[in-house]
Amino acid sequence: MTKDLKIKIFQDLNNPRSIGYLLNQLIDKDEKTLISILTTIRHISEQGGFPIPPHAKPLKEVNNEICEMRIKYDLNNLLRIYYFVNKEEKVMLLLNFIIKPDGRKFPADYEGKKGKKLLKEIGASVEYALELKSNKELLYTDLEI
Repeated sequence: MTKDLKIKIFQDLNNPRSIGYLLNQLIDKDEKTLISILTTIRHISEQGGFPIPPHAKPLKEVNNEICEMRIKYDLNNLLRIYYFVNKEEKVMLLLNFIIKPDGRKFPADYEGKKGKKLLKEIGASVEYALELKSNKELLYTDLEI
């Protein structure tokens, strides 16, 4: 039995941190990556939005308020999409994303000053996702996959 959720995205095409912006950028540039991203989003929505590794995990750092999808973006980078599930409305809301270096390939990127800067960027991205989640006035667009 599928627990299929409706998928909605924060689609501000002028905001480089919105999912709509990311998908729009990939439409003409990288079809393979776009298909990989959409396949992962669809898979997670079919599972009721539950964060099942390796595709997703809850963020314990923020009391599991939001989850992150974990997608290989290219040879050297990983894509993290922050989302949450509104169980009452049966909808999965995709909030924002960050593209970061693959720590297995580039562990040095997570050390020293470079690592502190990267962790700060990741933290800011998570905080932004929490802000988006709490803003009830934002408009979300349906994503049909």
